Order: sequence, then structure tokens, then C-alpha cells
Amino acid sequence: MRVSVVLLWLFLSCVQLQRADDQLRARDVQLLNKANVERSVPDQTHEHHDMCTELRELKDMVTQLREQLQSSQSEIEELKKQNAAHVKVAFSAALGKDGYYGPFTTDVTMTFKKVFTNNGNAYDPVTGVFTAPVKGVYHFTATIFGMYSNHWTGMRFFHNEDILFTVSDLSNGNHVIVSRDINLSLEKGDVVFIKLTANHQVYDESNNLNTFGGFLLFSL
Repeated sequence: MRVSVVLLWLFLSCVQLQRADDQLRARDVQLLNKANVERSVPDQTHEHHDMCTELRELKDMVTQLREQLQSSQSEIEELKKQNAAHVKVAFSAALGKDGYYGPFTTDVTMTFKKVFTNNGNAYDPVTGVFTAPVKGVYHFTATIFGMYSNHWTGMRFFHNEDILFTVSDLSNGNHVIVSRDINLSLEKGDVVFIKLTANHQVYDESNNLNTFGGFLLFSL
């Protein structure tokens, strides 16, 4: 009987000891987890600091690239201006008719089809229109010829839709030469052309008596 009581007491003591040991281990685990968490906070702070540093470096890089891009664009614009300054534009053409041309009931654009030179290809012999390839100051010359006719010889000089001048003369059974020149400040894309005035007439032949020409003095 006494042995049984002792054994029971030992058994209960072992159970209590095991429970205490389990509780102690659980406490150790909690303490270890807490320590790990506490240790991880500085690690997270360090990682956050690294990310902020990388972001700042990326921002600095983007800013630098933007500055380089703006600088490159400025250089490109400067090169365009320099290239425009070296553009060579000059043309000269004759009417290329044989005999009388006109009169017509309305103003008619004169197409000087016999081209002597057309550097820059700014003059179109099909339409008779010169188109400014660059902004600048241009010089133009126009000459028309009339001979042995009772019709007036005359022309109108156009800049875009504006008539800059009209000249005319009457040959009155002889011959007459009408010529004008002008300097014009043109924007890129502006057009210049000549129209035979309504009810006027010119005479042309192989000596190229009617001519139209111009060239770029300097770009702007």
C-alpha cells in the first residue's frame, strides 16, 4: 500500500515536472521569437534606407538624362540653323515660248519652263512658282518683252496672295522691255510667282527675252 502511494506520488511529480518543462520551453520560444522580431526591425530599417538611397540615385540619373537630352536638342537646333545658313538657293529660267503669248481675259501665271539653273530645286518650272526653302532674304529679277504689237506688255509680281508690283508698257509698233528686281524677306514655305496681266501680251523666241530668276542673299 505504501509502495503504491509512493509510486503515485512519483508519477504525479513527473507529470508536474513535465508540464513545467513544457511551459519553460514555450516561454523560451516566445522569448526567442521576440528577440528575432527585435533583431529584424533594424534589418528592415536598413533595407528601407537602402531603397531610399537607390531611389535618390535613380532620380539623380533621370535628372541628368533630362539635362543631357535638353542639351542635345539645343545642339540639334543650332546645327539646323547652321545648316540653313549654308543652304544654297538660286534659279534662273526663261519663258521658252516661240512667238506671242497672250493676251488672256484674266491674269495668267507665267510658267518659265526653260530652266538654266535651279540650285536647291526651289523653283517649279511646271507651275512657275518659287517656294522659299528657308527663312531668309531673297533677291528676285523679272523681265518681259513686247514687240510690234498694239497690246500692252505687262506683269504682276506676287508674294503669296499679295501683288507687290505691277509694271506695263506699250510697244506701239516697236519693241519694249519691262524689268524689275526686288529684295524680299520670306518665311519658309512662302511662294513667289509672276502673272501676265489680263489683256496684256509678251513676245518670246530663242533669245530668251522673258526671264525670271532669284537667289538667297542670306538666311534668317
